[in-house]
Amino acid sequence: MAEMETLPRKEEVDDVAKAVKALEDTKAGIQGLVTGIVKLPPFFYMSPEVLHDHPTLTDLYLHTDFQVPIIDLNGVLDPAQHKEIVEKMRSASEEWGFFQVINHGIPQHVLKEAVDGVRRFHEQPREVKTTYYGRTGMVRYYTNYGLKSKGVSWIDTLACVMAPNPTPEKYPFACRVKHDRICFY
Repeated sequence: MAEMETLPRKEEVDDVAKAVKALEDTKAGIQGLVTGIVKLPPFFYMSPEVLHDHPTLTDLYLHTDFQVPIIDLNGVLDPAQHKEIVEKMRSASEEWGFFQVINHGIPQHVLKEAVDGVRRFHEQPREVKTTYYGRTGMVRYYTNYGLKSKGVSWIDTLACVMAPNPTPEKYPFACRVKHDRICFY
């Protein structure tokens, strides 16, 4: 006879909802756990069953067939190749959830500055980051996209909606780049 999954009691659901709201209300993200919360919220605990069902990246790397899909954008402007490249992106997104892009034409110094800008943002004082905290808006800073799921990740995210393209003033100051250092094409 198969084991039946037990549903959480209403009190447990209410406790998790209160803990999620408390964490969200701090607007401090994961970094806020070390300064603003006395007890670890229950949604960060994973039962042995949940852990067993979620292999770590280390486990994935042990498999010899592990290779991140690579999408080559060389030829993307050619109508004959465009459809094939888009199909590769769709397939990689569905099967993997991510992929590496090569031959995209973005200079290395621009990519480095983008990474440095995100690092500068996360290293700022809490008071500066909280002005961007939320799950809506053109530029948003938030903790974990699935706080109510089984086994949440310990991650803070800075996200930007790219269409329509936000003006530079919409970006956090730490992420803005001097225009003379970027090549726009």
